[in-house]
Amino acid sequence: MKQVRCCKCGKILFAVNDDGLAVLPLGAILSKIDGVCECGHGFHYSLTDRLLERIIERYNQRVEVVE
Repeated sequence: MKQVRCCKCGKILFAVNDDGLAVLPLGAILSKIDGVCECGHGFHYSLTDRLLERIIERYNQRVEVVE
């Protein structure tokens, strides 16, 4: 996983998995995230809707194969 850091202070904000989804420390997986670092610098991260659709399609295909 790739770590995303604040461009102002360098603090780790979240990680991005191989599919491009943001993974928060508590285990939540998000396609869009807006926030403010502790230093006060705002940030935004998002996947395009089409990319998210492809990730969901690929996941659903894996689930069908397992069942």
